[in-house]
Amino acid sequence: MVTVADRWMLQRGGRRLGFVERLSRGWKMTKLGMAVVRADPELMVYTFLSAVFSLVAIGAAVSSSVGLDVIASDPECVGEDCGSELVFAHAAIWFVFYLLVSVITVFWNAAIIASAYERLSSGTNPSFSYGIGQAMKCLPQILVWGVIAGTVGLFIQMLEGLAHSEDAPPPLRLIAGLASFIIGIAWWIVTFFVIPMIVL
Repeated sequence: MVTVADRWMLQRGGRRLGFVERLSRGWKMTKLGMAVVRADPELMVYTFLSAVFSLVAIGAAVSSSVGLDVIASDPECVGEDCGSELVFAHAAIWFVFYLLVSVITVFWNAAIIASAYERLSSGTNPSFSYGIGQAMKCLPQILVWGVIAGTVGLFIQMLEGLAHSEDAPPPLRLIAGLASFIIGIAWWIVTFFVIPMIVL
């Protein structure tokens, strides 16, 4: 995948960055980006919008789930098995909206990093639309990464739930706890670098 930064370097006769160099640059840009965000509170508007859109998505998920119950409920059904056929539908709804929230978060984080990078590299104060425009240029990659991040995050949560489940055997709970811890740490490190690699 050729990023914006790679194209910029190739156009100027530079070489394309390798994976390790991308990680190093991503780490440096993330630290610098955090410093810029602290110095320029305007960038926090992206974070605010990310929270707003995420809340809208969660509200839509709740509405869809409740609406499904209202439409598909059978008033004549009595017993514990009532509504069991809707469990999969509810799970599918929440899974889709969980991925949507993940994509929203990645998109606005990419906008923050792009704006911070522009300010650091050019010394200018980028407009609000600049970060959105840069994120839109990488929208396919953001969508893919958002889905991957959401899926892995959900898997880690399932492991954590299994680790704290009183119904699971102790050995299984121990394995699930260790797996969720190790995978969670590794995934946090990967996620920390990926967004700068996508947008820069």
